Amino acid sequence: MRGHDGLRLTGLQGRRSLALAEIRIRLRLVPADGIPDIDLRAVAGGVVEYALQFPAGRRLEDRVLDVVRICELAATKDAVKPSEVQLYTPPGEPEPDEFLIASELLTASVEAE
Repeated sequence: MRGHDGLRLTGLQGRRSLALAEIRIRLRLVPADGIPDIDLRAVAGGVVEYALQFPAGRRLEDRVLDVVRICELAATKDAVKPSEVQLYTPPGEPEPDEFLIASELLTASVEAE
């Protein structure tokens, strides 16, 4: 995937080969020093998961715009609204700043329509 500014982003997508009737999409961030992986239990349960990893040192503004862009791309692929993409943070971890800001932008976009 490409970021909003053309920078190549690293990530994985996991989806069932046989789709369920209800599509749930979520975006999860992987730490810059972590190894991207897919939550196979969630995918088996019908979730389409995007695991996104930003390069170390990426500015917050760029990360926010990248999250919005990935939500828009994922939504287009599965014919849902970008605001319906869940910005997922595993239990016990703090919600990333880019998720807090991006969720406000996505909500504002829906209200403007």
